[in-house]
Amino acid sequence: MLRLSLQITFQVKSVKRRRASRRQFLRLMYLKAIFITDETLWGLLEDV
Repeated sequence: MLRLSLQITFQVKSVKRRRASRRQFLRLMYLKAIFITDETLWGLLEDV
């Protein structure tokens, strides 16, 4: 899961470099936020 987050981060960086549309950039940021939240939730579940 963490690897997936890093992959998305890399995608976001390349999107910035290519100066893609703002909507595409925001979509990648949204996906990244979901994965980070997902990891956090799993971390909390493991602690219980």
